[in-house]
Amino acid sequence: MINSELELSRFPSWFAGSDPAAAREIAQRTQKTDFSRNVLVGWVETTGCSQATGAALLASGDRLTLGVSQPKPKPECLVAYQVTVVFEVPRDRMPKHPVFGTGGAAATAPSPGTTVAFTYLNGATAQGQGLKGSEVTQPAQLNAYLAGLPAAGASAVRTQLAAHSPKSGERRFGFKLSGCRSTGAALLITPEGRVSASPTGGENIRCIRPEIYAAVLAVPVNVLPTRVTAID
Repeated sequence: MINSELELSRFPSWFAGSDPAAAREIAQRTQKTDFSRNVLVGWVETTGCSQATGAALLASGDRLTLGVSQPKPKPECLVAYQVTVVFEVPRDRMPKHPVFGTGGAAATAPSPGTTVAFTYLNGATAQGQGLKGSEVTQPAQLNAYLAGLPAAGASAVRTQLAAHSPKSGERRFGFKLSGCRSTGAALLITPEGRVSASPTGGENIRCIRPEIYAAVLAVPVNVLPTRVTAID
């Protein structure tokens, strides 16, 4: 579910690596959404051995399901088809506590990536802190990133990372972010291969002086474009 322009800015990241054209089309077609009245629901569904020709969002109580129109599938195929669809729905017609599919799953986050470390950098200021991010997948990369943090912040990040061992098939990116009473971070990926992050939480709070945070996010390699061109 996409409830705001901020969440919408992150959503095409899901498709930046696998289908950059779809990411651009989603961004273009949804840019005029009036979030004061409507929400967006994005859905990806495997349709088997035939391609979808239409889709409908169905609701029963709190449960949302996807109805797909498609020709009769062939008995077998080398690769199954998938359909990606985005619905614009009036807020007053959405369930208050929606669950998705027959299994009743919760909504996926609006953008890919898992925050594996996040901490406030006490005493750090935005000026001169070098807020540009870096890849930290390899130990040497991580050590270089941590060397740019205050000692207490680097120690806190190491402690949090110890509880989130690296997984096969993922890359990690570290950032210093400026925010206010932030509680986490979200990853943004463009079809051109630019990777960045923004703080989450505290969106409606204003600080006299920006607060600086360290964040490390892990993302599956299949979500990323073939070539990462910049890390902001």
